[in-house]
Amino acid sequence: MQLLKTLLVVLFLFSIQFAIGQDGKIEQLKRTFLIENLDLTPQEADKFFVIYNEYDSKKRELKKALKKESASGSDKEMRVEKILDQKQEVLNLQKEYYQKLSQVIPESKLVKLEGLENEFRKMLYQRLKD
Repeated sequence: MQLLKTLLVVLFLFSIQFAIGQDGKIEQLKRTFLIENLDLTPQEADKFFVIYNEYDSKKRELKKALKKESASGSDKEMRVEKILDQKQEVLNLQKEYYQKLSQVIPESKLVKLEGLENEFRKMLYQRLKD
């Protein structure tokens, strides 16, 4: 069992390296990574990714707006207020979608989600760096 898990991780890392530079492959790798590490059943995965993809898309839009606001040269006090409001929007979005996701996967799996997203991002960054 441990050998199988190790082989899956090695295969996953090789597939990340292969996918770099190929459109859409990174999202597929992320999907595979989350399915394996959250130990999702096929039924859970189908329901989970309908909601998760919508959440991820909205979160990206909010974070783009946040980066844009952070880079603007407008009045500092208004900019700080706007940045904090946008961060609160991201948090509200996370809360809303975590509630939706808790309807399709157990909370014990949902608790792992943010950490796994960060872990995936770090692995991808490391691969790009190498």
